[in-house]
Amino acid sequence: MNNSGERRRVEVVGLLPHEAHFVITGLAKAIETRDLLRGEYIDDVTAKEGRVAKFQTSGRISKEYHDQARRVEIIEALGLVAGNPAYILEYPDPRLESVTVGSRVTVSGSDEVTGEWKDIFDIVTHDIPEIEPSEGVTFRTTETSVGAALIGRVVGDTVGWLGRNRVPIIARVVEIDQEAQKQSYAN
Repeated sequence: MNNSGERRRVEVVGLLPHEAHFVITGLAKAIETRDLLRGEYIDDVTAKEGRVAKFQTSGRISKEYHDQARRVEIIEALGLVAGNPAYILEYPDPRLESVTVGSRVTVSGSDEVTGEWKDIFDIVTHDIPEIEPSEGVTFRTTETSVGAALIGRVVGDTVGWLGRNRVPIIARVVEIDQEAQKQSYAN
């Protein structure tokens, strides 16, 4: 949120280089997984006897298949961007002191439930299926309340966002690393 309490909106058009790489290489894998699940679903429906058994197993496989089909749709749409060099963004300048897309941000805070805590976020352009964050890191896009709240912040800033169940979270930016994503996800 900004000083007036409104959530800042940052629209990102493009992909970081490692995101484009994952989109291009991940599409074939995602399609293969979807097709395998489709085959399992069809086999399961035709092989099962008894309506209850068919419904229970096929329901799980059907959900997995439809979830994977949705991932493929997302990756295919992002593939249009990934294949166009004009939409490949540069990583942030290592000297940049504020949070931007491509930054790794460490925040800390404390609350009555968990006590002292620390979270590390990679600010990314899109929620891309098939990309796993580095260990101990969580991806956040600029569309999330966390990502939007962190954009433009510098070390020492206090930042707030709405967490699960709309619980306000207050944290302090303790570190900004402009090279971590490039190093962590290099081809």
